[in-house]
Amino acid sequence: MKFNFKDFKDSEPDQNGLGRRLPGGAWNYYTGTIPSFCQSNKVWETDIDDIYVPVNDEDNHWIAMWISILKRHIVVFDSICSSISPDEQRTQYSLEPLTFERLDNIPPA
Repeated sequence: MKFNFKDFKDSEPDQNGLGRRLPGGAWNYYTGTIPSFCQSNKVWETDIDDIYVPVNDEDNHWIAMWISILKRHIVVFDSICSSISPDEQRTQYSLEPLTFERLDNIPPA
């Protein structure tokens, strides 16, 4: 699933001040019914506490992210810390009300 993060951030909350526009199929990921080749049928925050995500930065650098759903906290593992400044990283991936931590002692592969 590919989605423009800026579109998500720019979308308006609903009438209750909650939620933003999610891409089609997002609910199916949340409930574990897709992808079809490895359905877990487990619901985030009920059955799943953590999500681990590989992130490709402009097709030239990979970082890993650990998203703790229960703690509402994101940890970024980046072996080349100089590739993205911490402030730029925080701005690029900030999702209120999640907290953010960037580890800088990851040895290169």
